Amino acid sequence: MPKYQIQVHGTGLLVTAKKISFEQAQFWKELRYNDLTNYLYQGDEGFDDFPIPESAKFSGGFAEEEIDLQIEWNHSCLFSDVKFEQIYGPKVNLIDRIDLIRIDNKNEIIFSIENPILKNFHLPNSPDDEVNVFLVEAENNLLFFESEKGQWTYEADVQHELKNIEDFKIVATHCSFNEEIDSIVDDVCTAIVASGHIFMLVDSDTDTLGSMPMIYQE
Repeated sequence: MPKYQIQVHGTGLLVTAKKISFEQAQFWKELRYNDLTNYLYQGDEGFDDFPIPESAKFSGGFAEEEIDLQIEWNHSCLFSDVKFEQIYGPKVNLIDRIDLIRIDNKNEIIFSIENPILKNFHLPNSPDDEVNVFLVEAENNLLFFESEKGQWTYEADVQHELKNIEDFKIVATHCSFNEEIDSIVDDVCTAIVASGHIFMLVDSDTDTLGSMPMIYQE
């Protein structure tokens, strides 16, 4: 069975999304986002001017012990039993190049295309129903966005040979927070579908360009 690797080069996003308490959300949404950034990176250090109440503190760096927001599929489909642990990948409209490599055959490069036009995955036999994944909001949310640039690698075993860019469809994010947040977190490529198989992210080599946290309350 052929084994393929898709390497996607461009600019994208890593999203850390957590369910937090009302007290945490109320305290941090009143402060500047760079105060929240500093706290998530450094903890209590540097906050002598306004002591942080215990009810507003997070456990560990980046609130690592808070509950992760779930990632769900908007439609039941052939792949909807696949569970995503995080949103991480290139933004669909910021892909610079896509390479298809057959890794079971001496890493044969099938194609390399600059500025590809990639369409989103739709339900088979239902061209109006686009298949996306989304973050399930909590009443109070901590969202942390990191802009990334570099390469994301997706892999799958495929029964048939792949040769054309038209064979590939993107599974992208489409969330329902508000317009400001959705404009950031939407259209991140989480997986790629080709020939009835889903290519999942297996590796990456990216540099962080910047970061921004945000508090969202329903």
